[in-house]
Amino acid sequence: MSTPNDDTPPAAGSADQVLADVAQALADDGVYVHPSLASVVSPAEEAEIAQTLAQAEEPAFVVAYPFARNDEFGGSASDLLTRLQARDELPGTFITTSSYGLVNDEYSDIRLDAFQWGGPGGYDGQEWYELADAVQSRDPDGDFDLDQSLQTAADLVVEGREAVSEGYRERQEQREAEREERGSSPLGGDGDGVDLTGLLIAGLVAATVLAVARSVVRRRHGRAAAPARESAPAVLPPSAVERIREAHDRRLEERAQRELLALGEQLDSIEIGQRDERTSWQAALDHYDAARRVLAMTERQDDELDVLHVVGALVLLGRGRDALAAARKGRGYEPEPDCYLNPLHGRAAAARRVEVGGRPLEVPLCERCRSDLRRSRTPDILDVAQRGTPTHWFDTGVEPWVSTGYGALDPDLVTALQRTR
Repeated sequence: MSTPNDDTPPAAGSADQVLADVAQALADDGVYVHPSLASVVSPAEEAEIAQTLAQAEEPAFVVAYPFARNDEFGGSASDLLTRLQARDELPGTFITTSSYGLVNDEYSDIRLDAFQWGGPGGYDGQEWYELADAVQSRDPDGDFDLDQSLQTAADLVVEGREAVSEGYRERQEQREAEREERGSSPLGGDGDGVDLTGLLIAGLVAATVLAVARSVVRRRHGRAAAPARESAPAVLPPSAVERIREAHDRRLEERAQRELLALGEQLDSIEIGQRDERTSWQAALDHYDAARRVLAMTERQDDELDVLHVVGALVLLGRGRDALAAARKGRGYEPEPDCYLNPLHGRAAAARRVEVGGRPLEVPLCERCRSDLRRSRTPDILDVAQRGTPTHWFDTGVEPWVSTGYGALDPDLVTALQRTR
């Protein structure tokens, strides 16, 4: 179990150590809780969750990590788990804290995600979004603390897929009842368009207007949360906004370079075995080479939209890791789409119709963006600065990313990249 003596977010450059710590904790009792979350999930509560998971028919694990947007895993639970699988190959169900759970260094709005490796259908890395909804079905008002939510998720895994499916259906019914009570229809539903034009959010805009409105995760045992403090938004001067944007872009590029180095070392250190799938091996090599060329291209030019190529390299590297994992297991590799609105969110859960510039598109979205749209919240779209103006990435015209949707519209990113270079 983790040691509850550190209340700070994880330090930069600690990805390898985090993976080693996670692997050791999962080998011990199936549960990893980062030390900074020990005030929310105590050792006793961690032990209770571990005892519950031990009753599951199939291997099940918990990874509670304070994901932040620019951490070593890009704020992505899927990224952490994919790297963990490449390192240790642990089949099973993984209950995790949600991507982007850490907001302004405070543990607010931490939700749950779930992923599966070696599950039904043999698809590795699939997000089991029904589980998170099933947990919410038992707490529709959102009163669960993180420890309670993790325990409920563990209970549902032990109860089995039928219980999870029933909980998921109940949560959908609860949402429908909430919408009817508000007198509004679903925001576009799953078949109607949602107009995204003019929604200028995330990255640059989030840095431009800083609103201090934070909710603290409520502790268990009857203590209510302190009311959120609010203050007037502070508008930063253009020079500060530019520095923040440049720092954000630089961190993304540093992350891409680290991931490129890590994947290259993996490919160099592993020999193709008789049981390995050679086309998947080739796919891993092709995606690695494509990412390397994209990053080399950004080093030779100084363009404010280079960050979109860096994001493309990160997508390619993620696919390269997936292809390598498939090769090592003797499986074929077919790339799966990332979230269309923000590829940094990771794997998409399902398709949904949106409107971009008045044009309807059926695009894959991660569960977080789908949830935001269902709740009439503005999703976290990837925005960049184009000629000094905040712009949605899909309105920039930068290829091959816009036409392929970073692989969400056209899965063959490697070929598309070759056509545009």
